[in-house]
Amino acid sequence: MGANEGGKNSLPPSPRSFSLPRSLPIRHQEFFSAFFSLSEKNWTGFLSSRLGFSELIAFGLSLFAKSSNAARADLLVKGLPGLVVMLAQLATMKAVRSEKR
Repeated sequence: MGANEGGKNSLPPSPRSFSLPRSLPIRHQEFFSAFFSLSEKNWTGFLSSRLGFSELIAFGLSLFAKSSNAARADLLVKGLPGLVVMLAQLATMKAVRSEKR
């Protein structure tokens, strides 16, 4: 067995080598195409929750830039409510920290 065959450290084949199922709606196909067209560091970091805050922002902007207009609209509709909540939580955390000083 070679170094990457069946061992603990072997990596699965890159998703870039797979084609998306045709049964997926076109908007999902467009999203996944944009997602996996990002650098491997970005999509693996996102999936494994290893991106720092600034890297996560860069990831989101890159994904948005590479997406189709329909996928961008979908990202905005589904992502903006979560972004508002996240920013509110960050503001609350900063306020609490400044009160403790």
